[in-house]
Amino acid sequence: MKSSRFSVIRCALLAAVFGAALQVPAQAEDEKEWTEAALQLPAAPAADALLTFHQTGTIQFQIDANSLSIAADGTIRYTLVATSTAGARNVSYEGLRCSTYEKKLFAFGRPDGSWSNARRADWTRISQTDANKQHHVLYTEYLCDGNTIAGKVPDMIQRWIITALYTAMVPSDTTMPSRRTPPSASSCRYSLWAWLKSTVHPACW
Repeated sequence: MKSSRFSVIRCALLAAVFGAALQVPAQAEDEKEWTEAALQLPAAPAADALLTFHQTGTIQFQIDANSLSIAADGTIRYTLVATSTAGARNVSYEGLRCSTYEKKLFAFGRPDGSWSNARRADWTRISQTDANKQHHVLYTEYLCDGNTIAGKVPDMIQRWIITALYTAMVPSDTTMPSRRTPPSASSCRYSLWAWLKSTVHPACW
């Protein structure tokens, strides 16, 4: 009877130790937190490197191709240039997180080409409203594929080239095909889209 009781106790202790060992990896995984990479501000945007990606009735939004990068923390960083029809120009250095559908303002560009760090540098949810959907367009059409990064930087730049060429060649087309929704395979527009996608090399921009 005594031996049986010790066997039960021994089994209970082994079960407890084994159970604790199984929980260690899960706890370590939970404690693993995302760490933001250090900020490195780029050079001032060059006019010949600006890529247009969105336009409202009064503002044109562009990205400086030279500033586009993927940071060590998995965020995409870029210089955004917004120019109004009246000539006003706003330059900002920003970040975008595909995994969380968030954006962050790092700094504002000064007229002399220097930067002024943003006072409130928090990650915020991307807006989809008509007046402020530029980041949503970046997220869905150029930089992200769902909640992951849409390829390497040359792949992203290639999308701008294809879009710009298509728009220039078919200016009356109000349904510009995106990488997610190409034109119907039976249309002439699809032939043009497929040709551009197969012939444009990222280095040609």
